[in-house]
Amino acid sequence: MSVESLELLSDVVLLMVLEHLRQDDLLACRLVSKRLGRLVLRHRVWRHRHLYLDDYRAGAVLRLAPILKSVTAAAHRTLPLITSTCAIKGLELRDEVGHIVNASNLALVIRVQESLGRLRHLVISFLNLVTGADALMRTLAVVSDLESLRIVGCVPSTTHRVVQASPSPSLKVFRCELTKDSESFVNTVLGAHAETLEDVGLCSGGYFGVGYSGESDTTARLLATMPRLQKLECEALPGLQAVAVCAALHHVTVNVPSFKQRTIEWAAELLRAGPMRSVCLNYDVFNYEVGSKLIEALGERGGSPLEFLAIIKVPQVGPLLRALPSLPALRELQLLETPQDDADELLRGLTPQVAPALRILGLTASGIIISGLTATARRRVECAHEWLHGDGVKAAVVNNPLLHTELRNTSACGDCEACMQGCHQEVMWGGDLGLFSHDLDKCPSPEDHIDTDSRRSWVQIRENVA
Repeated sequence: MSVESLELLSDVVLLMVLEHLRQDDLLACRLVSKRLGRLVLRHRVWRHRHLYLDDYRAGAVLRLAPILKSVTAAAHRTLPLITSTCAIKGLELRDEVGHIVNASNLALVIRVQESLGRLRHLVISFLNLVTGADALMRTLAVVSDLESLRIVGCVPSTTHRVVQASPSPSLKVFRCELTKDSESFVNTVLGAHAETLEDVGLCSGGYFGVGYSGESDTTARLLATMPRLQKLECEALPGLQAVAVCAALHHVTVNVPSFKQRTIEWAAELLRAGPMRSVCLNYDVFNYEVGSKLIEALGERGGSPLEFLAIIKVPQVGPLLRALPSLPALRELQLLETPQDDADELLRGLTPQVAPALRILGLTASGIIISGLTATARRRVECAHEWLHGDGVKAAVVNNPLLHTELRNTSACGDCEACMQGCHQEVMWGGDLGLFSHDLDKCPSPEDHIDTDSRRSWVQIRENVA
């Protein structure tokens, strides 16, 4: 199309075309005509675009684009962001192995973007310790209009407490590991944004590992003042039972230490009284006494609204089976890192009377092992094909016709009795395995058979299957 033909098109039509051009083409448009050069500066052309700062075009894009949806940048290469007037909505700054990061430069980038007025989402990711952390953490505490703030990995250590906060609450999502060094920063942010926070995560790196839980109940008391809090992931904090007053709270993840008895009691009080529909308990070790207290607490509240329960390192199956009848709404149960004997005990004990609403039972295959075995014996125990032929699996699936049992990260040894039979050829070992006994056309929840994961195999088990 000639330049003359382009002149016949309206600005609206040209802008619709420009929105779908590649960044290279947008940069070239400046040279085509003054009109295109003017249109390419419109906000709507750039509002949906993401930029990686290591892209060879990044400098030119930052000079041309008035706004961007998001930018991802290495923390040691921030100069283009410091000098740019491009207003960014979502910013991710992350360090890289082998590079020393001066966190005060990141603070400057954040202040520049705050002044441009569009910054709403911020992710800071650290693998290593950094210098200049005080300036960064003070800036993060006072930055205005943010809706989400995530600090991933190592939280920078400060030399002074962080006490000054943003004057107006705006955060909806806040994720930062609670440590002895970060405690003042975390509590300052929680207090400043208590009116707006909906999703708070204070754990170390997700579900795995139990970390610092604080020396006082300050953090828990701040959490209890949040009227919109819906999701909480934290250690077993002192005074955690106070959070039960948060009426909107529906998901709780608690990292459970085996060595702090009092914090276990506080967590148990929250589980008895809280309004949660989803709970995840992550135990640092298989501690039977500690574990049973929290599981029993789940069952002590009659008519619990709990719909989803996940337990990492389930400490005892007996208390869990006894608690299930008191969880009439429980639809999904996920057990991770569960020894084989405990998994089989649970499978044999499940009935529609014990868990009437249960539709999904998930087990992690990598946890179905018995410690202290020889390499050959362990390989046999880890064989998901052999486990599939076990009495516990068949009992659970056949006795619970509405249940879908899911085994993740399966493997087949190839030399056990089950593998030698040559059955279940349709299963893709190494992926996930789904088991059921009902007819597909009679499934009460057919959506559970719809997988976006192509590596999941479904096997229908009948009572007379060998």
